[in-house]
Amino acid sequence: MTPTNVLRRPSGARHRSPLRARLLRATISTTLLAGCGAQARAAVFPVAPTPAQDPLVMNLTIPADAAVHGMWSGVLPWSLVAIHTALLPNGTVASYGSPTGSAVQDGRTFDLWDPLRIVGNSPVHTTLAGVAAVDSFCSTSAELPNGNLLVSGGIVSPSGATDDHGSVLLNDTGTAVTQAGATLAQDRYYASMVTLGSGLPIILGGNIPYSYGYSDPDGYMASGFMGSMTPEVYDPASGWRSLFGANSRLAFGPDYSRYWYPRAWLAPNGKLFGISSEQMWSLDPTGNGSVTSLGGFKTAMKFDAGISAGTAPNVGPTSTAVMYDIGKILQVGGNGRYNGDKTVSSNLATTIDINGGSPAVRDVAPMRYGRQWATATVLPTGQVAVTGGSTFADNDGASAVLAAETWDPATAKWTVGASGAVYRGYHSTATLLQDGAVLVAGGGVPGPVDNLNAEIFYPSYFFKSVAGRAVLATRPQIVSLSTSQVAHGQTLGVEVNTASGIGKVALVRLSATTHSFNTGQRYVNLSFTVAGNVLSLAVPSSPNTAPPGYYQVVVVDSNGVPSPGVIVALGAGMAPPTTRMVPANIAVPLAGEGWSTCAAEGGTCTAAGTQAVAFGSGTQWITQPVSGTVACTVAAFGADPMFGTAKSCRIQSGQAVAGGTTPAPSGGSGTAGTTGGGSGTAGGGSGGTAAPTAVTIGSGGVKIAAAPDGTTATVNTSNNIWVSNLGSGWQMLPGTFKDVAVLGANRFYAIGLDDNVYRYAGGAWSQVGTYANAISAASDGTIAIVNDQNGTIYLKTTDDAGWNWQAVPGTAAKRVALVKSGSIYYVGTDGNVWRTDGRTAPVQVGNAASAIAASADGSVTVVGSGADQVGALWRKPTDDGQWNWSQVPGTAVQVAAPDRTMLVTVSASGDIVRR
Repeated sequence: MTPTNVLRRPSGARHRSPLRARLLRATISTTLLAGCGAQARAAVFPVAPTPAQDPLVMNLTIPADAAVHGMWSGVLPWSLVAIHTALLPNGTVASYGSPTGSAVQDGRTFDLWDPLRIVGNSPVHTTLAGVAAVDSFCSTSAELPNGNLLVSGGIVSPSGATDDHGSVLLNDTGTAVTQAGATLAQDRYYASMVTLGSGLPIILGGNIPYSYGYSDPDGYMASGFMGSMTPEVYDPASGWRSLFGANSRLAFGPDYSRYWYPRAWLAPNGKLFGISSEQMWSLDPTGNGSVTSLGGFKTAMKFDAGISAGTAPNVGPTSTAVMYDIGKILQVGGNGRYNGDKTVSSNLATTIDINGGSPAVRDVAPMRYGRQWATATVLPTGQVAVTGGSTFADNDGASAVLAAETWDPATAKWTVGASGAVYRGYHSTATLLQDGAVLVAGGGVPGPVDNLNAEIFYPSYFFKSVAGRAVLATRPQIVSLSTSQVAHGQTLGVEVNTASGIGKVALVRLSATTHSFNTGQRYVNLSFTVAGNVLSLAVPSSPNTAPPGYYQVVVVDSNGVPSPGVIVALGAGMAPPTTRMVPANIAVPLAGEGWSTCAAEGGTCTAAGTQAVAFGSGTQWITQPVSGTVACTVAAFGADPMFGTAKSCRIQSGQAVAGGTTPAPSGGSGTAGTTGGGSGTAGGGSGGTAAPTAVTIGSGGVKIAAAPDGTTATVNTSNNIWVSNLGSGWQMLPGTFKDVAVLGANRFYAIGLDDNVYRYAGGAWSQVGTYANAISAASDGTIAIVNDQNGTIYLKTTDDAGWNWQAVPGTAAKRVALVKSGSIYYVGTDGNVWRTDGRTAPVQVGNAASAIAASADGSVTVVGSGADQVGALWRKPTDDGQWNWSQVPGTAVQVAAPDRTMLVTVSASGDIVRR
């Protein structure tokens, strides 16, 4: 841990010194990280991801040899067969390829999984319906400059799909699928799409679905079926444009299935380099386009069942390949034209260096196992992990290869890794996550297996050996970055927790994987200089070296241990990476009482007025407010909370917040207690003064917040948020939360049960922060949270979707309340009341409090916690450093203050009272 910095306090004031603030992640999305080596410091740069525990490594049972061979997770349920996967700019994984829970060929359902969301051993999924007219089964995808994922090609006119050349757009937050307006000129089943230096995607190859041509290529050509030999470029402003000059049988023809997901990369010279089965080629995308042969790569496939893996050539669509360094490619495995070929799998490995005038092809050490339909993934270290595949055709059983293998370009040698549990062959995928783990999913439809599941491979760099056993390694951490939008040729500032022993820094492009080929990934080594804990990274000036798109920034220490990645946008016109969007349908355990079953799955529930209805099983439930009836189905609740399990719906009896009135409490005498710090009266003189009318406006409250316009919100015992105008017209918001803050009508912030911070706007919640346990809002749009790691207060001064949080120095809080941006009150971890302007050291203004509220007019109210004042309400009328408190009538456990004339409180029994 870094040393604690003690801030000097005013004389007479006692305040616990906090640890230096662990920074709230800002502006960009980042995976939570494992093995933090040190407490984070104040950030040098404005973009500051937070180091914290990675949920994917929590509760791992680590084998003794994990530091050498890595390890695998258990088998995780998945909503569909993940034939296609892509990592979105907000860190969410998108997958598609079958309907939910079904092993059927259909690309019109999209699964979204946030790697930060695991309940027990199950990923929490959200499913989105695609566009009925466009079936994206066996399609290809690429990022657009606005962050959307363009999904193009696939099946022609299946049942219910009428647009056989259409495309869809999955938005950058993973919350909506829409149809792209432009239409492809050709059929593109089994096509590849890569990004040019201009930032525009180009689609290559493909064919008519279920029509192959490799057995009689000349006859197939004569039939006129190969219009797809002409590439097309997509411009969001104008649609698709055919490159008629680049029509090529050598690159995209039927011979040996050259059209089948051709392996292609943008080369440093601005042209595309490709390998199509046994041929190499170059495509110049300028003008009308042109293709040039670069000679043969290897011999064509060998069909003799008696050959060895070392004799079988590593060619064809059954191979896998990746760009592991600038202009350097590794291709391994293969020896098949399609998934039905009964051929021996190759174990050969070949590097191709395309930095010179002609490709330099070199065979390196072979893999231990021959593999067809494996997937290669470049790791944050620049090594390459190969997962899945079969030693013969697409066979499972004895032919299945369950062990991972990792290739190190520094030695050109392989290390055999740990073994997974499930055969991953044809239609399997592998996706590099931000924490450096590899999500391995899918396989099947068709196949010897249909995998509605996934596994996570943890490479050996996750671990270190200590006293004969493996434990999680201490990893370098990125503390802050100078920007999340990087231009080519720019210097990117990266602050790390320690610059000692940093061995390399790289950009790793986000994954987009299908059919054993990751069209998105590439690894870009960066040169850098060091000044203290700040690295200055030289971003390539040429977009041909690093095409525009979204990349993970990673640093690797001298032990070969990488930091988790931070996603940035690279290139002019690229939209910044977005924050995670959090739908209401997150599965959590049911909270509160009064739940009863109202329907089995497939049935219908009817609410009396507005009631909370939950859909799920066991400990995983999705809850939403219902007025009238709701179907007890995945479609109605937007996600499947527990795959492969029979589910039901439960309804909570009565409304979570009910209106009503109670008699006003009687007045009485009292003296100013410990909060006031001196003498005073409350409730009048010796005979007492009648308290203002107290009206009960609801029940079941746990937390309370109110805005100057009267908008009131409470979190109830079921963790639902109910809102009203001072008790008039209560309505429930979607989702489950543990604290809430109010800016005004339809403007709310809340803390989820996952400790993340959410903003409610436009009828939906979006994540804007993390690691919070208390929250407050001011009418000027300022939001404050208390960090749940160390009590540091963070401010967000703009009511928007950004993660622009700044730490308030010297704070260690339990509860916080805002008058405005420069006037912050809080109950400290010591139980005292403090005020700060956000810049100078906090000043103590009271003591012995448990809850606090502030108003835009400068008044502050607390709930007392002194021995003889538990629950007493005390008000300070002026926004300053004075101890000028007086007691007001009533008691409470929580308080909100729309203005100095009114309070809304929650009693010990949960009654919500307007005073």
